[in-house]
Order: sequence, then C-alpha cells, then structure tokens
Amino acid sequence: LLGCLRVKQGEQIRCSFAVIDTLLPQNNRIWRLENEEGSEEIKVCETEDSQGALPAEVLTEMVFGRKTPEEAEKEEYVIMTDTLKKEWKKLELLTPVFLNEVV
Repeated sequence: LLGCLRVKQGEQIRCSFAVIDTLLPQNNRIWRLENEEGSEEIKVCETEDSQGALPAEVLTEMVFGRKTPEEAEKEEYVIMTDTLKKEWKKLELLTPVFLNEVV
C-alpha cells in the first residue's frame, strides 16, 4: 500500500515510522519512505529507526486522506514527531476513493 503513494512534484521525502497491527502482530514493522531527487516514486524499505508509531487502522485512514497527521496524532497509540508530520504532508494521498463493485 505504501508503495502506491507518490511524492508531490518538486518535494523530497525521508521519514520512517512503525506500523502496529494488533490483529496480526507478525505484520508489525518499521518502514522508511524516501525518494530520489526529482522523482515522485517512493522507495519503501524496512529500517530500525522510527520517527513515530501508527496503528494499522490509523495509517490506512491517513493514506486515504480521511485523517490529517494532526487528527491522527490525537488517536490512541499514535506517536508522531513534528518531522514525521511535516514529511507526511509531502505525499500525494490515495484520494478520492472510487469503488467499482457490482454485487
């Protein structure tokens, strides 16, 4: 999912955060997002340093633009440094969401 994100044109991102999955603890990881100068494509890899922690459900809401970093920060178990909040705002989020499902 993180690999689908793009950086806003002209921006450069470098941040890391832990993703906490209470339903599937084996999915807990610390991820680093970064891009090459001039590229909108994000490289996602595991790392050991973290600028914050996000439960999986809060991360999902942020990726789809349902919550800003400031709103997410008020949620339980969320830790976000000022640097992480600043870096997050450089991302093109996955909005608007369009579901094309026939039942």
